[in-house]
Parts: sequence; structure tokens; C-alpha cells
Amino acid sequence: MTRFLRPSFPVTALVALALGLGSASVGHAAGEGRPTAGAAPDREIRPAPTGPEAAPAPSGTLRKATPEAKAAETRRRYTLLPVVESALIVPDGNYAAGIGLLAPRSRLILAGKAFGDGGSLRLQGLPGGDGGVTLQSWSDTRIEVRLPDTKYTGIGDIEARRNVQAVVHRDEDQKQSAPYALQFGWPFELRNLKVDDPAVTVVRCGDDGNANTCNRVKTGGGCATTAALNKEARAPLPTLFGYHRNCSGAIGDDEGIDTYDVKLRNGWKVRRVADSKEHKSSSGEHVGNLKAWGAADDRRFSVDWRVTPGDEISYQHTVEIVGPMGRPHR
Repeated sequence: MTRFLRPSFPVTALVALALGLGSASVGHAAGEGRPTAGAAPDREIRPAPTGPEAAPAPSGTLRKATPEAKAAETRRRYTLLPVVESALIVPDGNYAAGIGLLAPRSRLILAGKAFGDGGSLRLQGLPGGDGGVTLQSWSDTRIEVRLPDTKYTGIGDIEARRNVQAVVHRDEDQKQSAPYALQFGWPFELRNLKVDDPAVTVVRCGDDGNANTCNRVKTGGGCATTAALNKEARAPLPTLFGYHRNCSGAIGDDEGIDTYDVKLRNGWKVRRVADSKEHKSSSGEHVGNLKAWGAADDRRFSVDWRVTPGDEISYQHTVEIVGPMGRPHR
């Protein structure tokens, strides 16, 4: 099939040229043969670039920050006050006071922002002061410190909880955070008092029996002195120990009341009577229940008893106390 190429000039222009006519003598159809005003010129075709021009650098290429940019970031960063957003307390195994409570040797980790590159942490209200707190690490968003290894002895009566305020001081501009509320809890321990503990005293040992012993305080004598000593020697050192014997052959009961005091200090309290035992050599004898009254740190105990002729009674009670770990109770 023959193809016809469209002439690149208008037909009228070709005719005019063939007749030798000037272009001015030939009328044109509207717009025919003339370029339209504002039309784009023919695009110049060039070969594809090679070498460095072939792959221009992407617009997102990272560039090293200039000193001016760093200074601007520093100014922006330190217009913020330090802010503590959360706290994590990791207790030491030997001084665990309770979940979420500061205690001796515990680690305190604060998370937040704008702490800066260095500074100081104040723990206001910490028993014994915060001078012994040691810094473990510091960054703009995290601070870790360890509380001192102290038993806090001799600071007066304890409180079950002590409020502590954590305040971050930033070195760069001396700005500080708002206080962040924490609590300090004393690590507690339990102890069983013994008969010879200085906190335990015999106020009165009933002496109506022929032989009487209260926590190694002895009254009377006669038939049961050796037996009383043997009874006491077999006792597992409770807090309160009493022994009474009636040496009469047939007539007359012996009876009385034994009274003890337990006086504690440094925040120690009587928690409970942990163990009670009694012995009666016959069914006619009587050992009353242990009675207690007074404050938890100044408690009085009493036991009433009765012994029939030729018989004996004994009792022992173990008093458990609770208080701050490592502090003396007396």
C-alpha cells in the first residue's frame, strides 16, 4: 500500500511558489500556515546524560548539623523545664519495705524529659537526708540513683510511711523540675522476745505457792525449787514463763497473779502473742488466759493461777514484736 505523507507546508503556499507569486499576494485561510501565538516551540531532543549528571542526589540526603543548628536545638531544648513523668523503684532483697516504696539500698529510676546532660537529684524528706544517695546514670530522659546502705538508727520514732519529694536540678541553666511525690517505707522485721530480754520485766510474781518462778525471778522455796529450775531449763525461752507449786499435803489451794511489762522504743510495737502453752498436774488446777492492756510499745501482761495441794502449774507465752529493720527495740 502506498503511503502519502502530509506536506509540511500548506497547499496554498506550494501553489503560490509554483506560480512565482509572493507570499503577500496570496490570501490565507484564518490561521492557516501561521504559528499560533504562544505555541510551544519544537522540543530539542538531546542524548540521555551519563556520568555524575545521570543520578542527581535525592532531596532527603542527611547533612551534618551546623553549629548554628546545634545552638538553636539547645535553645529550644532548654526552654523546657525538666519534667519527671514516672518512677520505678527496685528494692534491695535485704531491705524490702513494700511495693512502690523507697527503702535502704533501693534503686530509684526516674523517666522524663529535658533532664539535660547532667545535674543533681534532691530527695527532700528522705530519712537521714539525701547526702548518701549515689548517682548511677544520667541522660536527658533517664536518671538512676541508689539510696544509701543505712539502717537509720537513732533518728527517733518511725512513721509507717514518710513522704519524699524528688526534684531534678539541671546544670546547664539551673532550672529544676516540679516535685515528684514518692514515699519511703521502713523495712520491718519480726522478733520474738526472750525471758531475759531487757525490754521484759517482772512487775510481780505471785508468792502464794510454796515455790514460785517468773522469768527466773523466784520467790518461796521448800519442796519445789529444784523442780522449778528443771521446768524453766526445759522451756524454749519464751517471753513470759511462770511456775508455781503447792507443797501442802492435803489442805489449802495456792493462788495468785503474775504481772509483766514489755516496754519498747524506736518504733517497735507488740504485734501479737505468737505461742501459748500451759501445764497442769491435775484437773483441779487453774491457769488463766493471758491478759494484756496498754499501748503497743508499753504493754502490760498478767496471768492468774491456782494450784491445789501437792500439784504444780506452769505456763509460757511468746510475745512477737515488729519494728524497723536493724534498729534496737530497747
